[in-house]
Amino acid sequence: MKKAIFAVLAATLVGLAAIGWLAFVPPLKQAPYVFDSAWGEKGTGPGQFRDPTGIAVFDGEVFVSDARGGRVQVFDFEGGFKRQIGEPGEAPGQLGRPMNLAIAGGELYVADYWNDRIEVFSLDGAHVRAIGGPGSGGGEFNSPG
Repeated sequence: MKKAIFAVLAATLVGLAAIGWLAFVPPLKQAPYVFDSAWGEKGTGPGQFRDPTGIAVFDGEVFVSDARGGRVQVFDFEGGFKRQIGEPGEAPGQLGRPMNLAIAGGELYVADYWNDRIEVFSLDGAHVRAIGGPGSGGGEFNSPG
């Protein structure tokens, strides 16, 4: 008898919890995406890409890594080309194959796949420093993406 009462009480509590959850927790809904615009085309000139791979948005600007172009291009929100950061190569400040991007502390961090390092630039494009180098030890990279 006590087991039956306990079972009914437990079921009632679970039911009330479920009703409370449904009544007070709104359903998860994601707003539908709406296409806004696109820009760029295949090529090597300003606003053209050979393999866009990473994107970062900061303070009204869109930074896009062009992996096979060895550069990062910067645009306004309407797709207008503003400037290029980096150039193809292996020297500090040059990019072998820039992949993903991040912006933190007023600096642009670029994962450089072929040069096995992270290149750091100011947001206006000046090279600040390189982090790491090839290898598998601490502070070393093997094709960071």
